[in-house]
Amino acid sequence: FAVQALVQSATALTHNRDLWTPDSKTQKILSKEPDAYQTWQVGVDHVVTSDQVLVWSGTITPSGLYGSELPAVRAAGRVPIAADVLAEMLIDSTRVHEYIQMSLGRTDLLVLQDTEDGPFGGRTKIMQSKSQFLRKTLQFTSLLHARRLEGGSHLIVTRAVQGASAGAVVSEILLGVNVIHPLNDGQCLIVTVNHIRSPMVPMMIAKRIGLQAAVNFIADLRNAKVRS
Repeated sequence: FAVQALVQSATALTHNRDLWTPDSKTQKILSKEPDAYQTWQVGVDHVVTSDQVLVWSGTITPSGLYGSELPAVRAAGRVPIAADVLAEMLIDSTRVHEYIQMSLGRTDLLVLQDTEDGPFGGRTKIMQSKSQFLRKTLQFTSLLHARRLEGGSHLIVTRAVQGASAGAVVSEILLGVNVIHPLNDGQCLIVTVNHIRSPMVPMMIAKRIGLQAAVNFIADLRNAKVRS
């Protein structure tokens, strides 16, 4: 029940354009190419005619609730990898070094379901990841859930759970979403949402860091050396 509620919430937040405000560069791109990007609907034929990365920011947590003071970031862009291949790469914890240069590794702590069929509705696990940031080690302990959508698309949702270890700065992925849509040319469109809490990131620059991190993530996926 909890995982299904997480999927519904993540899908609704990711595709509700009323929640998101584009940055100035994205607004300029969209004003010139209004039909070039279709990123708001699920299960439709998506059109992406540019290699730009579009980014938005917004508030996705109601005021007064945990994390409501922190901005969330949404990004979208074309990646020259087939949708199925990219989804598998993002799910496999042994492959984070293929696309996250600051990663210090990711470990699966508990696999709840490793197939599409089962009570969770998709692959579900608890994982712990560590990253390097400003000479500090950031640690994230999260639930990851991945499922296939209609039309060959994929949804990967991540949500923080409790966990800590000595020598690391405990940070939280309050919500992480990757929606991966196949494109007709064998590439894919990825739409991401990140809502992250870390004591290492001052509030006054959290939005700027989040926007740049989203752009860098898609750029790193484009440059990933994908295993055959």
